[in-house]
Amino acid sequence: MPGIVGDGRPNPQQQYRLGAVVTPTDFRAAVVGVVAALDPGDVVTYGQVARIAGHPGAARRVGTVLRQESGLPWWRVVHANGTLVVGLEDLQATRLAQEGVQCQGHRVLRGEAPGAGS
Repeated sequence: MPGIVGDGRPNPQQQYRLGAVVTPTDFRAAVVGVVAALDPGDVVTYGQVARIAGHPGAARRVGTVLRQESGLPWWRVVHANGTLVVGLEDLQATRLAQEGVQCQGHRVLRGEAPGAGS
């Protein structure tokens, strides 16, 4: 069976979605496409990026892609509860503020849920 190493463990180089093999490259490209398409002032959650990219439930993997890819507007992606990236809160809040997004206490302030309308 593809995606299984000789001892029956899942092959970390492949992920499964509804019985289909999806390579990490497919996932990475999908996430890059979603995040690159965000406009200034847009705020979405990691989970929303994963879902839009066609991989619901892969929010943590979105964070991995954002850490590894340069040139993406990573500051437009927040945790499900609106909190900012741990350790980068001040930088993320500054970049969001430059785009008209208000933050307080390391959390996005909005009249609506993060990513609404995106």
